[in-house]
Amino acid sequence: MPQIPQQESELESHHEHTIEQMFAKLKALLRKAAARSLDLLWETIGLLLDAFAPAECQNYLRNSGYVQPTRDVL
Repeated sequence: MPQIPQQESELESHHEHTIEQMFAKLKALLRKAAARSLDLLWETIGLLLDAFAPAECQNYLRNSGYVQPTRDVL
């Protein structure tokens, strides 16, 4: 089996950490909502996604080592 370069391994770790932060919040909100049918669960997930503000998502990425690319304004 080929060896994974150290940089790739670190990048995967950042991805997992970012995803874990977001899913931890989503799971807590789902438990609180206590949706008990599949249809209600999907509806609840859709509603709960609004609980993640763009700035919060940006912070998850920043805290995991990702940097927002700069944009040239035309």
